[in-house]
Amino acid sequence: MLFLALAALGLFVTLLVSRSRFGYALRAIHQDEDGAAAVGINTTRTKVLTFALSGVLVGLVGSAYAFQQVTIYPERLFDVEITVLMVVMVVIGGSGTVLGPLIGAVGLQFVSEWLRQNYTGVHTLLLGAVIVIAVILLPQGLVNYVREARTAGEYSLLANVRRYRL
Repeated sequence: MLFLALAALGLFVTLLVSRSRFGYALRAIHQDEDGAAAVGINTTRTKVLTFALSGVLVGLVGSAYAFQQVTIYPERLFDVEITVLMVVMVVIGGSGTVLGPLIGAVGLQFVSEWLRQNYTGVHTLLLGAVIVIAVILLPQGLVNYVREARTAGEYSLLANVRRYRL
């Protein structure tokens, strides 16, 4: 329940930031840092505040995890697999959106657990295949694909692959 509350808090903070002047400043810095500075955005201050805000959220989650686990083993926590899975969750869901990483994380975790329960010996291979197929068919992510397909009226995944020339 605590982690669900922390996830809701993170999503709420992300929604607040994405619709505020601060979020627009972050988008401007992402697009063209020199142009954002020319418009009057203090890029250094904005980046430091972003780093501090993300540090607060990660610190809250990390302290709750440490409290739950009682003992911490760095080998398991600093495994490359965790970092790769986080990036894959964002790519599958759709980067640049608030809802995309959430959908990617929940969907990939459900698929991973289902494969682990039903295909015990080869679940890692099958999960890798699912990830590769998802990245090939939805290079822009699920949320961006649905948004673009709804406006264009074309829901073909093969047309999507052709559009992005993969």
